Amino acid sequence: MLWERGYHRHLEPADAPPLKRAVHDVDGGYVMVSMETGVRITTGVEMADRDAPRNYAQLDASIADARAQHGFGAEVDKEPWMGRRPTMIDSLPVVGPAPRHDGLYFNFGHQHLGLSMAPGSARIIAALLTGAPPPIDITPFSATRFPV
Repeated sequence: MLWERGYHRHLEPADAPPLKRAVHDVDGGYVMVSMETGVRITTGVEMADRDAPRNYAQLDASIADARAQHGFGAEVDKEPWMGRRPTMIDSLPVVGPAPRHDGLYFNFGHQHLGLSMAPGSARIIAALLTGAPPPIDITPFSATRFPV
């Protein structure tokens, strides 16, 4: 497993017209959204060791670009927020039988798509539990794809 890390910071609104909806700057790689605490600027994902030093380069560039596009006031937070979550190294979930435990099935690692992938994963697990063939080839999702 790897670690995905993301950052955000709140900025005070400026005299510019307020944001009335979330704005995703695809070229800049960030999202802006109005919150009670100010305008939140978020970054894309950084792949790093779980305990690696914080790297604000992406966030700093996003804030500079957002300021140039819309204009904002001071930073609200003392320091940026950073969150991390485990992620599968190949970006595929693990779905299927546990290799060393009969009757145990894995269904995890769906990255940020768990809710939208839940129905398909549920169909696979339901088929396995009832002894029916899964609706798709589940070989790419096997826990055994990773060497131990």
